[in-house]
Amino acid sequence: MTEDPTKVSVNTPAGPITVDIAEVLKAHATALQGAERQPSLETRCNENYLGGIKISSVTDYWNYRQGELLFSELDNYIEEEWELEVHTRFVDHGRQETAPDYRNVKTGHDTCKMTAILSTRCIENRISGDRLVLRTSMDCDGDHRIRIFFNDDLVTQATASSFITGFKDYYNAHGPQRGAVFDANLNFLPRNTGATERLVLNPETERLVFRHIFGSFALKDRAAAAGMQTNKGVILSGPPGTGKTLLAKSVYEQEPSLTTIIVSPDMIERGTISRVYDIARRYSPSLVVLEDIDSAGGLSRKIAEHPVLGEVLQALDGISDNAGVFTLASSNHIERLDVAILDRPGRFSRIINIDVHDRTTRRKLLERLAQDYKVSVDLDWLTENTDGVSGDWATELFDTAMKIAWLDNREEASTEDFEEALDDIARNRSQVYTPTSELPVPNGIARSPESSYA
Repeated sequence: MTEDPTKVSVNTPAGPITVDIAEVLKAHATALQGAERQPSLETRCNENYLGGIKISSVTDYWNYRQGELLFSELDNYIEEEWELEVHTRFVDHGRQETAPDYRNVKTGHDTCKMTAILSTRCIENRISGDRLVLRTSMDCDGDHRIRIFFNDDLVTQATASSFITGFKDYYNAHGPQRGAVFDANLNFLPRNTGATERLVLNPETERLVFRHIFGSFALKDRAAAAGMQTNKGVILSGPPGTGKTLLAKSVYEQEPSLTTIIVSPDMIERGTISRVYDIARRYSPSLVVLEDIDSAGGLSRKIAEHPVLGEVLQALDGISDNAGVFTLASSNHIERLDVAILDRPGRFSRIINIDVHDRTTRRKLLERLAQDYKVSVDLDWLTENTDGVSGDWATELFDTAMKIAWLDNREEASTEDFEEALDDIARNRSQVYTPTSELPVPNGIARSPESSYA
């Protein structure tokens, strides 16, 4: 025996030999591992392409909609510096090979792109010769994943990680969201809706809109150079139907270079606001439109503690990484909003009131509607009799008058039709404020104090 307990000396006809038991056991384990290792077809293909069995990987993932949009630009990014040598797909846990799975991805309001969602790409860098295998997949939660395989002996993890970072940067610069209009769920919306032509504002409101909204866009570079904040916010306040939404549409219609994100109340949940402003910062200069922020208690502590109030306050604070993000919010009930949002310039610097049209502005609105509907109506009479009517109700008035004429087999509505339409609308609106009458109590049945026939 030797002094080392793991070594054994043996006398043989050829002379003494020493056997290291530890090395024998290690070799045995390695042999067993090799015998048991039965790599899948996908693994063998990866090893063959990457040149060895010491394969590592890095991964990133996104929600379903963001993931499919990102993947729509993956081939364009690869073409920048890489050669696509193999494009395939493995199924059945990598045991079978088939064609990539392509899907039609909505990449704009009226555009789509066939995109490989489930696939494996083998790529080689034109300059360095580095090789990577990219697998795009979808997990059980619907999230899209990209996994980058690389040979540890030939390529560093930093190379694989930088591919993902570069891909995301490329997408932010060239992808379909850049310069587009979309909502918080990444559904694309049309930029040009004709809102500017339909919008009618009084001169004072027009002056404020020009100074505090369009002026902020026009002067953003000059303001930044002077060290001023460029993450401005304006609230459009006023009764329903007065043109706040139309004005917001007109703003992003006239600013085609702004990436615009629309957030409606039904889209707001915990995490939505933070995610929206993260997107807005990536696409700066950008516009975030918060519609009806007072809805359902919205952002008011006076009605209820809202789970996203803190997110909104943080997102609107005057921090440097919000530079170039402009927020345009609308509110039907400004008094419901928390003072922490209203009374701080770094959040909303101005409140612009969009009120019911005065006589002069209402006349302009009715003239435009008369042209749109191609009717000849006594505009002086109509203006006199529509005091307090909002833009939405003015449109409803023309709709109703035209229906009355058509039902009477006439192509054009008359002043008498508008008079009848006004009465019809007035009766309808009065129903909103009239309690529903109760059913009469049948003879012989006594009504208990607690019961009612509603």
